[in-house]
Amino acid sequence: MNQNLHLMCGTSNKTLQTKNVVLQNYVVVSDSEITFGPQPDAETDLDDTLIYDPQTPDYTAQTKRITIHHSNSFSDMIEAFSEPDILTRPLEVKRILPDNKEEVGVGLGVFRDVLSAFWMDFYDCCTLGTTIKVPFIRHDFKAVTWKAIGRIFVRGFQDTYRAYFHCREIQLAPAFAEEMLFGAVYSDLTESFLQFVSCQDREILKQALEDFSSADLGDLVETLGNYECRRTISEENLPTILTEIAHKELVQKPMFVIDCWRDIVRSRISFKMDYEQLATLYDDLKATTKKVLRLLRFPEDMTGKQKEVEQHLRRYIRELEEEKLPTSKFLRFCTGSNLIASDSINVEFTAMSDFTRRPVAHTCGMFLELPDSYESFPEFRTEFNEILKSNVWVMDVI
Repeated sequence: MNQNLHLMCGTSNKTLQTKNVVLQNYVVVSDSEITFGPQPDAETDLDDTLIYDPQTPDYTAQTKRITIHHSNSFSDMIEAFSEPDILTRPLEVKRILPDNKEEVGVGLGVFRDVLSAFWMDFYDCCTLGTTIKVPFIRHDFKAVTWKAIGRIFVRGFQDTYRAYFHCREIQLAPAFAEEMLFGAVYSDLTESFLQFVSCQDREILKQALEDFSSADLGDLVETLGNYECRRTISEENLPTILTEIAHKELVQKPMFVIDCWRDIVRSRISFKMDYEQLATLYDDLKATTKKVLRLLRFPEDMTGKQKEVEQHLRRYIRELEEEKLPTSKFLRFCTGSNLIASDSINVEFTAMSDFTRRPVAHTCGMFLELPDSYESFPEFRTEFNEILKSNVWVMDVI
């Protein structure tokens, strides 16, 4: 018998002798592995011996309700996402319009539009770069603020998987995203850097890379000097210098932000894709005229007037750039996202009076209602321009 054996003796006065242990007269000790129940003659509470059967706890996450003011959406979003548990709870978003009234619309379409507005503000006040961007360090943004923005980044991915860099996150430099997700850079740093710098600097650098002898050396030195180049430039070392500067600007400088986002983002995103999938996603989600036209789905049976309005819509999308309206703005009006986050945009035709006539978008279902009473393309274009050029789109369809 094991020397560490412990027994609980009831009322016997006998001496119990084991191989190495002697227990006498009510020697009572306990052992977690050997337990005796109450004695038959003892007046004890038999309830203590009943099998413990706890009620199944309710693990249902409570819905997180957040209120976003249209005029202060950037700060409101950061404050709401400062709580780590927001990534694990259902989310209900309400938006307060500039007239201080609560927006009627609800659902994922509203949240997509709130995200789009947030990232537009983010790129304006928190990033550097032109075509592609990286966050820059602000003295008024501490780690807790950057982590909140990281959660907003993740939530957009969670709620709309296909739109990985949902609502314009696609503008983040590939090198920045790769370092954050995979801990290494796989994309062409020089190519990314050329999209990071201004158009004028891009032309100077491309000219030097293609034909160094014909490049204006003074302009080249000045351009690289803006990025703290400390080496003498030659045709042989220019590609290396550009790669080094690109890594400094796109990865090293925003490293504090990468560190703040890394743990939040990696555990929820990086396992879902590899570098090749990320590169493909960058390309697929960019809104172009050709891609948007392919998304349109019209009814099979249309009247002559409806077919005419269909042609007005297609022509309008093709001419958006000439109207100084990006294709992404039309996409956001229809889907709530600046990126291609769906496989289709369904178009339906409705009868409206001249007073109520206007295009109506349902961002949750991603379909567009159009009146079929336009007399000409200029008339159609005027009404659509008024909507897209407006800074406030009210969602009033539930």
